[in-house]
Amino acid sequence: MSSPTSSRHDAQPQSRFTFRDLRLLGQSSVNSPLRVITLIDFDCFYAQCESVRLGLSPDQPLGVQQFKHVIAMNYAGRAAGLKKVVNAEEAKLKCPSIVLQHVPTWREGDTTWRYRDDALEHMDIDKSSLDYYRLQSKKAMAVLKQTLPGDRQLIEKAGIDETYVDLSGPVHQELLKRFPEFVTEPPSLDAHLPLPIDPLLDWSDTAVEEDTSDEARQHVDWDDIALHIGCELVKSIRSAVQCELQYTCSAGIARNKVVAKLAAGHNKPNRQTVVRTCGIEPFLQQYKFTKIRGLGAKLGRQVSKAFETELVSDLLNVPRATLASKIGSSSAAWVYNVIRGIEYSEVTDRTQLKSVLSAKTFMVSLQDISQAEKWLYIFAADIMGRLEDLGGDRRPKTVAVHLQVNGPRAPTRSKQGPIPLGAKLDTDLLLKLSRDLLLALEKEGATWPLVTLSVSVNDLVDVERGSRAVDSLFAAAGKTSPLPSSRNSNGWSSNAKVVDTKVVETVKDTRANPKKRTLFDLGFAQQGSRNEHMSKKVRAIDNLTAKDEAKGDINGSGSPLHEDAPDVEDGEGAYDCPTCARPVPASDVLEHLDWHAAVELSENG
Repeated sequence: MSSPTSSRHDAQPQSRFTFRDLRLLGQSSVNSPLRVITLIDFDCFYAQCESVRLGLSPDQPLGVQQFKHVIAMNYAGRAAGLKKVVNAEEAKLKCPSIVLQHVPTWREGDTTWRYRDDALEHMDIDKSSLDYYRLQSKKAMAVLKQTLPGDRQLIEKAGIDETYVDLSGPVHQELLKRFPEFVTEPPSLDAHLPLPIDPLLDWSDTAVEEDTSDEARQHVDWDDIALHIGCELVKSIRSAVQCELQYTCSAGIARNKVVAKLAAGHNKPNRQTVVRTCGIEPFLQQYKFTKIRGLGAKLGRQVSKAFETELVSDLLNVPRATLASKIGSSSAAWVYNVIRGIEYSEVTDRTQLKSVLSAKTFMVSLQDISQAEKWLYIFAADIMGRLEDLGGDRRPKTVAVHLQVNGPRAPTRSKQGPIPLGAKLDTDLLLKLSRDLLLALEKEGATWPLVTLSVSVNDLVDVERGSRAVDSLFAAAGKTSPLPSSRNSNGWSSNAKVVDTKVVETVKDTRANPKKRTLFDLGFAQQGSRNEHMSKKVRAIDNLTAKDEAKGDINGSGSPLHEDAPDVEDGEGAYDCPTCARPVPASDVLEHLDWHAAVELSENG
């Protein structure tokens, strides 16, 4: 590709893009028409992790098992006619050669999770763990960051196996290297760029979605150059991940998150797809609009019912005014734009967790605090291990206990309280705090028999920031209150200095907020009216997706992305439950299947 020269600027046909557009690209602005976004999506991630760990060929059918079900299947298994989530016995019948690897589990007395050959025989006392897959996801994220050039990296972790990256900044830097004339300040930012000279782009390693007309192919402009550089960057990331970790991933490269998401799944496995600007509308017309991010839940169903179709191609013929008359003006404006590939949500830095949760649904209900205490220790050790895996630089502000009593369809009760700022955060402290919260719940109402129990730590902040807050508090108070090093009246020890040891007196009862949901609503809210309201509130085990519910994504009109955006997107991270047929996020599937097993046990006596 040759560089344009300033002496030929006047003689060249002009680009439709301006120097202002180029500057906005360098600022990673959502308003730059040269913007480049990618979604990197690992292929059958859980199954890949196990194949690599076991040293198996990708051609060997493999499923990841969780008690009675297979929750993930590699492509070799799917080629044998198996779905992503099936009964383990069915998988063996259909594919006798399949390798079924059970997920790691926690067991009473453990200090960490581990792989076990007898997990199926101990499903009543074992707790499934996704920690191995989280660790591998963390390693992959580190490789991505090391490979991606530039100091300002905009990365949004959309799941354990999906990551959005705004490539605009790195692409802009590469453009300036290849075309140094652009470094010089132009006479006007509104001046048009010259068209690129000799725009022969080699897309051989990337599937290209484009307008196939000769006219469209001939009009290569700077948006195509930017996308091409983006493809080079994505290829280098995918190659680095495969080289260092032996994992393959697919990717979509486009101008925004909506189109990049669809493109990532368009040519799986182990391929990347770019959607040129001229190819956006033809590409989207291949899809049902219910597959588009933000149209997979209530709003999508509303549109489908109003116009008796799910096809983008049909909806393109509907005038905006007609859309507004059916679904309201605000929603209509967003839908009208998004089905044409016009979408402006930001890639936000969500690589860090906001909360960590450990939970268990019991086949045999817990009868008293002594039985629950054993699980509280496992939850605390599980949570601390995952916090340590984060590098020790994140500290939660609060801890919460959630429980379900008197059967699998009873209401959930929850209580939360602060983690003392000056206290040493360890397993013993989390155990003591969660035990105090459970005792407080016990005093307030019926707690036994207990069917489900979980502990979560929330509002994770940087340790340095938390330390500054503690210093400020101590400076204001003038002194600290030491805890005795020996066991206290409740039998738990701590050597920490804390501001307030009376956690029970400051707990917040979440029942006061009837709109708040816990992960257990995923299983227990079976009726449609309740399902409508649980979408963004349910995140089991680990809120890796970390969606900002209060703020929402921002669309082109500057209004929040609809609150009914799908909490389960169609892809490798979503599963169809074989029992209730509900789509379940990857991070929720273990607890969801645990719940079904508990229901089956209770109904069969």
